[in-house]
Order: sequence, then C-alpha cells, then structure tokens
Amino acid sequence: MVEGLFSAFALLLIVILIFFVLCFLWLFLGRPESWGQANQDVNSVSVSNFSQKQNGLTQESYVSIDQASTRIKDVYKNDPEFQECATEVVQNCLTQSIGKKIKETGDLSFCSDFLTEAARESCTVTQSYAMARAEKDTRYCDPLPENQKRNCLQEVVTITAIDSGDLRRCDDLDECAQLECVGRAAERITYNTLDVKWCDNLEESNRDFCISGVQNRQNDRRLEE
Repeated sequence: MVEGLFSAFALLLIVILIFFVLCFLWLFLGRPESWGQANQDVNSVSVSNFSQKQNGLTQESYVSIDQASTRIKDVYKNDPEFQECATEVVQNCLTQSIGKKIKETGDLSFCSDFLTEAARESCTVTQSYAMARAEKDTRYCDPLPENQKRNCLQEVVTITAIDSGDLRRCDDLDECAQLECVGRAAERITYNTLDVKWCDNLEESNRDFCISGVQNRQNDRRLEE
C-alpha cells in the first residue's frame, strides 16, 4: 500500500516537473510557431550582413587613377601588352566621360582632353556631326576639315528643310549640294505627307517613281483603315 502511494506521488512530481519545464520554455523561448519566424529573422540578418560586406568589397574595389598607378608593380607597367590594354581601357572611359560632357555643355573643346592626336581628331569629327544634327546648328560643322565640313553642312541644312517643309533652306548650299539637298528633303517630305506635289521637286527621271510610291502607300493606308 505504501509503495503504491509512493509510486503515485513520484509520478505526480514528474508531471509537475514537466509542466514547469514547459512553462519555462513558453515564457523564455516563445510559442513554437514563433520559432520559425525567429529563424527567418536570424537568416535575414545574416543575409543583410553578407550583402553589406559584399557592397563594402565592391566599393573598395574602386580606386582612383593615382592609387591604381602606385599599386601596380613596375613589372606590369613596363609590359607592352599591359600598356596597350591600359591605354584601350582609359580611352574607352574617356570616350564616355568626354561625350557626356560635350552633350551636357555643347562644348567641343573637351575633345582636346583625349590622350592621343588620333583620338582627338576622331572625337572632333564624331561629336561635331552628332551635335550639328542634334541641335540643327551648322556652327558645329566649323571645326571640321573642308570636305567633312561640306558634308556636315549639307546634312544639317537637309534636316532643317525637312522639318520646316521649306526647300528654300537648301539655297544656303553650293549648287551641287543644293540639288542633293532638295532631292533628299522632297523625298522625305513626300513620304511623311503622302502629297504627290513634292514629287515635282525631284529630277524628272525620279518623279514617276515618286508618284507611284505615294499612290501605293495611300492604297495601303486605305486597306488598313
């Protein structure tokens, strides 16, 4: 009898002990469903810290030209292949930066910042054409050599003639360039307006082709409607 009471009492103590242990876990560790969230939070912090470290490494990878020059050993600097590679990279970076400056300011003098004469000449030609077309301003053609200047002027004047619908703009060019300007501008205006009257400004050998082209496009539009 006594042994039975003792066993029952021992069992009761074990149950009470388990109960207190569970209460302890509940209070200090939270509910079981929150444990997964806690793990997620830990993982998020870990990922965030890792990303910050990566960003830090990325930022540290950018060094100034002066820093790069002092860190690179002479054994590499004196290697012709390295010099050729470095020159190409620097020229590409300058092309982007100088082009950005010219676009922002319209100042072609930035081309003089290239390291070689060939690069400076190429910049002047390329950027002069680009700025002249973009701004429709013949003044940007002035720095070009005579033959390229003539082509640049013709390009800009033709664009202004098309935009304005005024073929008299072509009169600012020499006789040979005038004919080409009128022809190109009339073709483009005809294409844009589908008005055959502009075909009259073309050379006689091209007028019939121009008129038939307009009629075909007009028929295509009717079918689309």
